[in-house]
Amino acid sequence: MYRISDAARKGLLDAGWSPNRSLDISLYETYFLKNNYVLNDTIRFYLKNFGELILDIPSFGCDTIRDTAHFNAIEAEQAISRHNITILERYAKESLVPIGEVYGNYITIMMSLSGKVYGAYSEFWQFGENMYDYINGLYQRRNGKKINVPEMKNIS
Repeated sequence: MYRISDAARKGLLDAGWSPNRSLDISLYETYFLKNNYVLNDTIRFYLKNFGELILDIPSFGCDTIRDTAHFNAIEAEQAISRHNITILERYAKESLVPIGEVYGNYITIMMSLSGKVYGAYSEFWQFGENMYDYINGLYQRRNGKKINVPEMKNIS
């Protein structure tokens, strides 16, 4: 079980999150069904809890600059093609659903059906074992685990 760090909890609370948050995700469900994505209970849980939040996070490369991470799943899906996600799913070894973007919308964040969190742009990374691990990593400026995808040069 992952615990949310104090820094991550403060960031979430500042963004409007609460432990009992339950966003109406019917718009997401309709959109993703129409676009051939599978939503399971794990992804629904995280969308209800974190959907539409915008986090103020430390910049990955600079101590004096702040950055953002958002959880607008539709905006994230529109930033990457379904074809490209299909390629990335082969390397994640399970279905992926876009859930947000991070670092100036540079990296599209995706969640697998098992709850693992991935990111892609010019490279593909696993950023967390679950959403809590991912969010903690944002506040700790933790690198993701790079996954080699030979087709990446054609995705970015």
